[in-house]
Amino acid sequence: MRLRTVVVLLGAMAVAGCVAAEQFEIVRVRRDIRRVAAAQNECFDAIKADPAFRGLSGKSVWAGREPPPAVLANNNKPTQDDVLLLFMRRGASQACRKQELEAMEGVHPSFGGEFVEYFTGADGLFLQLVTGQVSWGENARRIAQIAAAANDRVKALPGVIGKQVNTGSWYTYEAQERQRVSALFPAWTAVQEQIEVQRQALAPSTRSTIMRCQYVGGRTLQCAY
Repeated sequence: MRLRTVVVLLGAMAVAGCVAAEQFEIVRVRRDIRRVAAAQNECFDAIKADPAFRGLSGKSVWAGREPPPAVLANNNKPTQDDVLLLFMRRGASQACRKQELEAMEGVHPSFGGEFVEYFTGADGLFLQLVTGQVSWGENARRIAQIAAAANDRVKALPGVIGKQVNTGSWYTYEAQERQRVSALFPAWTAVQEQIEVQRQALAPSTRSTIMRCQYVGGRTLQCAY
């Protein structure tokens, strides 16, 4: 076998190895996402089925589901009873959000960034809803918009992460994403603190829902509320 042929074959094998490594990482990430999603669906489904929140049925739609026309057409704003239920449900949901954020960041820090950004936007809309700035229908429309945008970005991430395996910058990219997540926390905390002010004024019987997160040991995300 001539030297040129050997070099070509070795080059082809190297390319194949890179492709295999990239695909392996993509498969791993998608598998882990499905695992986290299954656990989170179970967590949130328990809250959805709780009869205590039945009063919000037909008014509020969970993120990820297309709001039905009747909800989008609802121009009413939450009553005092609705606001109390919204704060109660938010308190019950925080455990699920904590698990979701920590687990998705554990898959890869870039997912942590997307979830913190989404939570910041969703909490801003929650604040507008409980203070009567928007109707049920407008809130549902806006939540659907930011959820769809976040979902599109999350779907693209496995491919982005996979490509880092072949560039030799996988660890650098991971570290940069952790820095990005940390930089997003102050904006999220600020919105949560505004919600806390309203909770104390509008629903003082409910528990505080401020969630604070930090990296422990530089690599492990831990949240508490």
